Amino acid sequence: MVGWTPLFRAVAGGHEAVVTALVQAGADVNATLEKGGTVLFMAAQHGYAAIVATLLAAGTEVDKWVDCSECNALIIAVHDGHAAVVTALVTAGANVDQMLPDGCSTLWVAAERGNEAAVVTLLKAGAQVDKVSRIVDKVSGKVTDDITPIFIAAQNGHAAVLAALARGGATVDRMIEDGRTPLIMAAHCGYAAAATALLQAGARAGQTLTPEP
Repeated sequence: MVGWTPLFRAVAGGHEAVVTALVQAGADVNATLEKGGTVLFMAAQHGYAAIVATLLAAGTEVDKWVDCSECNALIIAVHDGHAAVVTALVTAGANVDQMLPDGCSTLWVAAERGNEAAVVTLLKAGAQVDKVSRIVDKVSGKVTDDITPIFIAAQNGHAAVLAALARGGATVDRMIEDGRTPLIMAAHCGYAAAATALLQAGARAGQTLTPEP
């Protein structure tokens, strides 16, 4: 554990040239703050793609977990919509199927946030398109472990994300325990563009809210 070293200060301020000079002088790119923060996480959170690239080239740990934030650099970049950072981390070998403590996958986070670019990048890198997440269902209020990214995208009306997931092989007519499907979710919430995207991807228009036997 360390305090706020010059490298941490430079990264926090987005000072790319200073970061480069410090790295070249041997600054520790894997140092960890008392609460678990890392320079890579900090750069990813702010969307500093060039600094992220510099840190990765210097050998920083790409998947290092940050306990105080309960995620890592890739997940925070996905959550905050920093597409260039997501691409840099994935290219460097970040685990695209990382799971949050609450049971959500990285792809689920991208779908929930409506980050189409992140969804596409994760899928191209091999993320499991139908990976289930164990979450509290927003509709029923109950904990469920069969929600896939396409469900959460439908529930939030993210049409472009739905199309990307469908192109990536997502099961568009997947039914969860209570009988709901992505199309039923989109229809229930009144998301016309999302419903259209699902129908264009092959979802059946005549679905009924009946659990499979």
